[in-house]
Amino acid sequence: MVENCGVNSTYILNGPDATYIAEGDLHEPKYSKMGVSATFWEVDEGSAYCTHALYLFPTSELKNKFTSNDPIAYTAIVSFLFGISIFLFVVYDKYITERQTKVEHKASKTDAIVSQLFPGQLRDMVIQNEDKVGGEGKELERADASGFFGVQGSKAMADFFPESTIMMADLAGFTAWSSIREPSQVFDLLESIFQAFDTIARQRGIFKVETVGDCYVAVAGVPKYRRDHAIAMARFARSCSKAFKETLRAL
Repeated sequence: MVENCGVNSTYILNGPDATYIAEGDLHEPKYSKMGVSATFWEVDEGSAYCTHALYLFPTSELKNKFTSNDPIAYTAIVSFLFGISIFLFVVYDKYITERQTKVEHKASKTDAIVSQLFPGQLRDMVIQNEDKVGGEGKELERADASGFFGVQGSKAMADFFPESTIMMADLAGFTAWSSIREPSQVFDLLESIFQAFDTIARQRGIFKVETVGDCYVAVAGVPKYRRDHAIAMARFARSCSKAFKETLRAL
């Protein structure tokens, strides 16, 4: 409070209460720009009374009353939780990526094996049938007293091919020959011969059905129809006969 009579006094206002501190201007300099003033008492010019003016300034206590560190604490907590969430997301994403890579690798190996066993058309049918039936949870059930087992829910894949030619190639004298040979020699012979037959089959579009012992079974006109199935199989058989003789000479 300032008087025109030259007396300054400092008070602390707390609501309706005013506490006298001391004479002089004792407000905090850092709040000087935030001060407001008002005339407290007006008198006529030349009056014997003093004029009073009121200057109000905030204090550090007032600031501390209305400020808090809670926003900083909340921000730190939220930032920490956000960082943890990002870390968990990165770890989970890495785990899913690695798992997906393993599944894709396993699927590609399975597809490669199926592709070796079946032509493309039959491979797709096998995969589609597996997807419809469900690859997991299938159980084996005994169908009859003979000991035959079947898969529950599996669907038979069968079609009718009225025009096709089948070749069954046996090695003459194989049983007598193999009975006096080492197993490794028998394996080398069959592996070499059948690999040569497989190469010719791929080149001529012949479908290798299976090998039973020393018997090589192949078919032309299945599963893809071809008008020249008999001619194609005859040429395939002739090429196999030639490859058989060359393989024997090499062995």
